[in-house]
Amino acid sequence: MSRELPAHRRLRLWWAAVVALLCLTAVPLCPCPAYAADAKTLYAEAQRLYKYGKVEPALAKFRQAYELSSSPNAQLGIGRCLKDLGRNAEAYEQLQAAQREATERSASDESYIQTRDAAASLIAILDPKVGKLVIALTGASGEAVTVRIGDQRVEPEKIGVPIPLEPQKAIVVSATAPDKLPAEHTVEIRAGRTITVSLELKGNGPQQPADNASTSAASKSVSDGKPSALGPLRIAGIVVAAVLGAGGAVTFGVTGSIASKRESELQDAGCPSCNVSYQDKLDNGKTMQTVANVGLGIGIAGLVGGTLMIIFGGPSAEPDASPAKGGSAPDKTEPAPDKSDGAGPAVSVSPQGGTVGYTWRF
Repeated sequence: MSRELPAHRRLRLWWAAVVALLCLTAVPLCPCPAYAADAKTLYAEAQRLYKYGKVEPALAKFRQAYELSSSPNAQLGIGRCLKDLGRNAEAYEQLQAAQREATERSASDESYIQTRDAAASLIAILDPKVGKLVIALTGASGEAVTVRIGDQRVEPEKIGVPIPLEPQKAIVVSATAPDKLPAEHTVEIRAGRTITVSLELKGNGPQQPADNASTSAASKSVSDGKPSALGPLRIAGIVVAAVLGAGGAVTFGVTGSIASKRESELQDAGCPSCNVSYQDKLDNGKTMQTVANVGLGIGIAGLVGGTLMIIFGGPSAEPDASPAKGGSAPDKTEPAPDKSDGAGPAVSVSPQGGTVGYTWRF
């Protein structure tokens, strides 16, 4: 014979069932080991692995323990493992952080003094093996600035403080910011030394690179279709005026001087044409005079011809065929002047001499 429970007991049983159900649903069926495990257990396991020379697995355990506890002891273990793996710059940075944290905690807990001293001794060992770089940034600041050492981005709090790096021959340090020209320097990192690199961000607005600017200017010159100021005929005129003009002038000066000297010698001798012994000097003087006259003619011809080539030898300007606003462009082509009449230079060269003149036709 069944007996019915009192109402207040049934209510208690019902609340107990609800609480039990809530507790069961709050416990995950497959908890993650990294979060379920105790930080002390992970730290002890990391120490055991490190003791038996299993550095890589020990490093992973030390990192898990540090994530759960933020203990400087776990960070000291990370630094030790990185040092043994030859990653000196990373080890130096971890040991510095462990030393700072242990120093702060040692004020209230003396057990961290040993951690602080151990980190300091390892830092002293690594100090001559790593280089340090100080980045001095000017012209911009804040989160909008991106500073990189090689491909690695530098956190804003590391700007202006020594950053430990592995020794290397050349590494690029760069900085960029909105509306600023990028700045970069290539530096050498030497073991046991600290260097400072200055990066100045300046300028406003996007800037075109120098290489592209020169290419763009050249392309614009070609696309505009505007010829250069010098045409081939004008260049030839410069060459003719320089070579023939200068050469003729020099020839006239030298040979004319020789001929004049021979003439003076013959005049001092009296009647040279009556004396056969002076015939060689007489012939030599005539030859020099002829050469001087020819040189003068060639020089004048070169100067005049070169000048005309320079004046009239430039590239022909094409008329602007673009229509005027609101109608067609007027025809600006003018008829060529008739060169059969008018003034012009006249040059005559012969073995006996050269002449230059000016003619006028009408």
